[in-house]
Amino acid sequence: MNDSAVPSAPALHVRVLLAEDDFEMRSWIEHLLALEGFEIESCRFGIELLDRLSESIGSGGNRAYDIVIADLDIHDRAAATLCRCLGRLEGIPPILAICAFGEAPWPAGQRPAGGRVVLVKPVDPLELLVSVRSLVVRRAS
Repeated sequence: MNDSAVPSAPALHVRVLLAEDDFEMRSWIEHLLALEGFEIESCRFGIELLDRLSESIGSGGNRAYDIVIADLDIHDRAAATLCRCLGRLEGIPPILAICAFGEAPWPAGQRPAGGRVVLVKPVDPLELLVSVRSLVVRRAS
């Protein structure tokens, strides 16, 4: 692995909210990010993701997440519905979306602020780490 291609995460505590309904995929992402020193909080369902984000935003930053990683093919919410809900939330962190078809269905005018990246399944571990670090670095600057 070429370390120069992977931007360094800032020397601060980074909290990740991961929404992935597939146990193996969720465990793999948790393990990969934990090895890099990230604190990961996971959920299985889109509604749980939205609840945790709303709670985090409403707490005045005490439980804020630095980045959200969301499987947009999560079972309890259609991808378009989840994207629409995320697009309506104010103050959400950058989103790294994982989907099977290459483009997140963000409704016009409802793309989340703060940055977003879309990765297509199967997800490459290096691409995931580069994307996460880039979003964290961009948010911190």
